[in-house]
Amino acid sequence: MVRIYDGILTALAFVAAAMLLAITVGIGLDVAARYLFNRPIGWMSEFVQHSMLLILFLSIGWLTRERGHVAVEILLDAVPGRYRRGMEIFATLASGAISGFLCVWAAISTWDNHVREVVTDGIYPIPREWLLAIVALGFFFTTIEFLRSAVAMIINPNAEVRQVDAELEALALAARNASERERLS
Repeated sequence: MVRIYDGILTALAFVAAAMLLAITVGIGLDVAARYLFNRPIGWMSEFVQHSMLLILFLSIGWLTRERGHVAVEILLDAVPGRYRRGMEIFATLASGAISGFLCVWAAISTWDNHVREVVTDGIYPIPREWLLAIVALGFFFTTIEFLRSAVAMIINPNAEVRQVDAELEALALAARNASERERLS
């Protein structure tokens, strides 16, 4: 079951990557059509706008699983090691709770827009619920991934879960050693 779930996340990330490629090519074609033939592609602007949202929320679960999101760890690196794991678990659980709240909010908004038959503004309107459903789906997968990460940290307290660039870790260690030497001298 986990393999199927992970496959779904990876497939959604590939869809997001394909959409990024499509808008990259589409914008180039639109600019060429506009300036060479004075005939821009009418739907391209709306396609790009919707795709930007879809790219984010189709890939956010995968990105969370890979721990590729931005994490400011200045405070975490400054605390003694015995407190660090507890802080990581708390931050991960809090991130999961916030993502869960946003998932529920997006699901409620999706239903509300469906009931009221709200469409997007633009030349080619689409039901807004389609976009909001993807937002809810993205936050759903993100919530699961934060909770999976927290459980993994609790089950295996010695495992390293942060993805830290080795060079930055070496600089942080050197800075800690230098401050420790200054404190002892």
